[in-house]
This record gives sequence, structure tokens and C-alpha cells, in this order.
Amino acid sequence: MKILFISNYLYLDGPPIALFRIVRELAKISGLEIAVLSYLDGSIKKWYENIGISPIIANCYEPIIENINSLVKTIKEEKPDLVVSNMLDTINGCFAANICNLPSVLYVHEDWPAINFSTLHLFAYKLSDLIVFPSKYQLDVYKPLLDGVKTKVITNGIPLSEFSAASIKQSKEEIKNKYKLPLDKKIVSTIGLVCNRKRQDLFIFAAHEILKLRDDIIFLIVGRYHEDDNYYKLLKKYVQTGGLENKIIFAGEKEAIGEIYHISDLIAHPTSNDVSPLAISEALAFKKPVIATSIDGIPELIENGQNGLLIEQNNSQQLKEGIIKIIDNYLFFQNNLERTHKEIQNITTASSDFFDVIKNLKFKKKEFDVKMLKDEIEFTVKKGFSLKFKEITPLIVRKPASKFK
Repeated sequence: MKILFISNYLYLDGPPIALFRIVRELAKISGLEIAVLSYLDGSIKKWYENIGISPIIANCYEPIIENINSLVKTIKEEKPDLVVSNMLDTINGCFAANICNLPSVLYVHEDWPAINFSTLHLFAYKLSDLIVFPSKYQLDVYKPLLDGVKTKVITNGIPLSEFSAASIKQSKEEIKNKYKLPLDKKIVSTIGLVCNRKRQDLFIFAAHEILKLRDDIIFLIVGRYHEDDNYYKLLKKYVQTGGLENKIIFAGEKEAIGEIYHISDLIAHPTSNDVSPLAISEALAFKKPVIATSIDGIPELIENGQNGLLIEQNNSQQLKEGIIKIIDNYLFFQNNLERTHKEIQNITTASSDFFDVIKNLKFKKKEFDVKMLKDEIEFTVKKGFSLKFKEITPLIVRKPASKFK
């Protein structure tokens, strides 16, 4: 059996990392062949190469006829038995698989309606033979669109052997020295792409208020950012204006993310839109308490008042009070983290569940269909009714992949 996995990019973000971890486990199965195609290159490429997989890099992001044709060509060359498209950004993979009469799996990490859900996304859902969600909440949200579509909820798996204090070779003091951090301060970190959705601004506001009251904490903002991004510029200016550069630190992207969890006393995740953030599961695997927004699938991960705290969306005051509460009652939360640690999904279990549900998946002709004509694409809605496009302009809020940095 051969599976082609399609990723939107190979940056160090949650969905591409989650996909890699599943692929790494599946690659251990005898007789299973795996190919990976990514629209954009990134740091995770060398992770794949280290396990003997050389990703194909081909920018087929925009849902235009040329890109769908390109994916069809790749599928015919690779000859997979199954195509797995990771994230809604890769819906072209669903279209191409259907054209090739191959079973298609869509792995959906995004929330809705926070993304702008277009007709093309709906077609991708209807053309999929299986849709995988990382949270029960997400399945409930999308349920009105899933009539007749097979679904499966698989919580993001964590490689527990890699996310524990025992897995880190250096001591906390050595890591703090490496990053030029004071040894005598507690560390509160927020981890994720620096963007408005992750609400690093709330983290900074709360940190600023806490620093007015106490001087025993350093705040780290860990994640990819772009110097010319307006949101990052505003965050940086706020920190500089307050003279807080040595207390609220932009640490950038860290491939050795385990080191950050190891030295952090707690993880804050004040997001405004996240289904099942890897950063939360990873922190809990490291037995670090988490304070996060009570939205989407996050309450499925955090036992409020036990292994962390849930707060209202956009509430920097609750974030401030919660951080202080955890720091001042740290032993209580640590004891509860020991108790709840067994509930974390191991990547071995997650990948096994994933393989069990896809290994016997068959392509089925559906009422919905997609065909490539000479110079246009035809979407069949039902017998006798179809939509034809020479050019597709979907309602997608995100930048085209060609403009990602």
C-alpha cells in the first residue's frame, strides 16, 4: 500500500508537525510506502529526510486549473493507493484524487466560521471519503456539512518520550545560560506563530501588568515572526515603549522546542481561534500547567482548575490573574499534572488509530463530482446540474502560498 500525504508547507507550525509525527510512525509499518508533497519548503523537510522520505516541493496552493492538473500528474507518477490532504489549504488534493478515482482523506485542523468557508471547501468535503478532525468540538461544528461523509476524531498525538524532562540532556540552568536568561526568575512562555489570532498582544498586556506587581518572572514569546509584519511591529513597539525588552522577550522560532518547555514554569495560550493547539498538549506532556482561552476544542485538553486554567476570550485581566494564581499555587497544579498526564494521547496510539481507519478505505463514486475539461473545471452538484469554471476565485481569507514568507 502507498499513501501520498499533501501538506500546505513545512514550517514549524502545528498542523505540519502533527502530520510529520503521524507519517514518522506509519513509516515503521512493514510494506507501507509513503510519499509527501508540500506546497512550500521549510525546516520540517530535513525531519522527513532523516527518516528516509524526500518531500516533493510543488506550489499547488491556489485552486486553479493548472495546479489541480499538476497534482493529478504527480498522483499518476507516484501511483498511490490513497491521498491524504492536510488542512483546508490543500483541498486541491481532494479534487485531484477524485479525478484519479482514488480514495481521499481530508485532515481538517481549522475552525469554522473563523475561516471564510467557500463553495470549494464544501465540494472538497463532499468529495472526501474520510474527514479527520482533532477534536469532538470541531466535528460538531462541521456536522451540518457532513451528511453522508465518513468522519473520525483523532486527538493530536504527542511523542511522549520526546516531551519529558528526562528527554532533555541539558539542565535548566544550562539552557537558561544558552538563551541568556536569568537563573533566578520564573519563566512564563507563549508558543506559536506570532499573529493576531494567537493574541500575543494579550500576553504582553497581562505581562506588563504583572511586572508592575512583581519582579520574579520573565515572559517569553516563542514562535516564527516577520520583521516587516505590522502586528509584530506593534507588539515590539509596545514592549520597547514600556522599557520591557529584558523582561518580555521575543525568542523567535525554536526547533528544539523541548528546551523551552523544560525551562518554562507555565505556558499561556490566549488564542482567539485554535481547535486543538499542539502547544497545549506538548506543555501538558511536559507536566507544565497551561492557561488558555476556553474556546473550540481547548476545554477537551485542559481540566480547569486542575492541570491549568481556562479564561474568557480577549480577557487580559483574567490572563493576568490566572498566571499569578498558577505561579503562587504551583505545587497544587503540579500534583494534578501528575494525575492527568495519563490522559495525553500518545503519538503511537494516534497514528495507529489513523492507520486503522484509512487502511481499508475505498474510493466511492459520489453524487458530487469534479472533472477537468480542456480549459475549464466542472463541479457536478447533482445529476443534471453542474458548475463550470474557466477561472476559480475562492473566498479564502489567507494569503496565497506564493506570498507566504
